[in-house]
Amino acid sequence: MENPEDRRSHARLSLDDRFTLRFQVEGQVYRGVPMTNLSIGGLGLKMEHRTAIRMHNGVILKGMVLEHPALPQTKVDGEVRHVMGRHMGNMEGPVLVGVQFLNPPENFTKLLEAFIDRRARS
Repeated sequence: MENPEDRRSHARLSLDDRFTLRFQVEGQVYRGVPMTNLSIGGLGLKMEHRTAIRMHNGVILKGMVLEHPALPQTKVDGEVRHVMGRHMGNMEGPVLVGVQFLNPPENFTKLLEAFIDRRARS
């Protein structure tokens, strides 16, 4: 099986818990979901099993907003590409969710790229 790291086409920036995401899935609004990493292609989320019940490959996250003042506030959609840490019969602990941006505006991508470049150099 191919390693997801081998398929990655954009450099990722690891984030701390000050970086969160707001989005909607099937009418449910999620706020303050911690982002674990960010690239111009997508992001990683850390969620608890119980709150990640709707997360599986192909699910669309509508109206995502990066909740940090240094990041663009443009609403974009994303698609769940992978979910790691989910185990049958276990509803405790963290789940990592990989999300790919869907058709992000060019300005959004440019702002993300500038942010990532600044953080990578510091």
